[in-house]
Amino acid sequence: YGAVDPNVATSLVNVAMVMERRGELQGAWHAYVTARDVFVKLGVENSHRGLRAACRSIEAIELLIESGKQKD
Repeated sequence: YGAVDPNVATSLVNVAMVMERRGELQGAWHAYVTARDVFVKLGVENSHRGLRAACRSIEAIELLIESGKQKD
């Protein structure tokens, strides 16, 4: 697989989900952002499940970090 591959983006979302559950918000945010960027480069529709999940999670983590709930 190359860096711009749907399997890579999906794997990044999965890794980010684990990191988020562990409270590693900065790392999870970076993984979600990278996954989002890969999905965008692939030209997936906005309704794509992985892209939607990444975008929602980026917003949620940003809110948590801003409110001081980061555990990193």
